Parts: sequence; structure tokens; C-alpha cells
Amino acid sequence: MVERGIGGHIVNLSSLAAFAPQKGMGPYATSKAGVLMFSDCLRAEFAHAGIGRECDLPGIVHTNMFGRRRSPV
Repeated sequence: MVERGIGGHIVNLSSLAAFAPQKGMGPYATSKAGVLMFSDCLRAEFAHAGIGRECDLPGIVHTNMFGRRRSPV
């Protein structure tokens, strides 16, 4: 995008879990906080080139993501 010289937009998907630490969700929340910080760094890095960024932070979506976790042996 920088080489093209016409700007652009980057969209990343994180989660509100980046702001809400909860028991048993440490790795998930940490990775989502990392996505948010990465997005902020991209904004700072590429603002001069007219490249914007957005980081969507959806809330709770009821899935079976954590229902299939295995306990450590």
C-alpha cells in the first residue's frame, strides 16, 4: 500500500476480551490484546502514507469455542 502511494485501510478483528480478563481465558484475552496493540502500531507506522486502520472489537458471541477444551492431564 505504501509503494502504491494512494493510501488504503487495514481492518483487524480482535475482541472485547482484550479489556476483560477472566479466569480461564488468559491466552485468548492476551492474544486479542496483542491484536489491538498491533493495530495501534500499524496506525502510527502508516499514517504518513494515508493508510488508516480499524480494529473491530466484537462482544460476546455464544459459540462452543471453550466447550471443547481439554483439561491438562
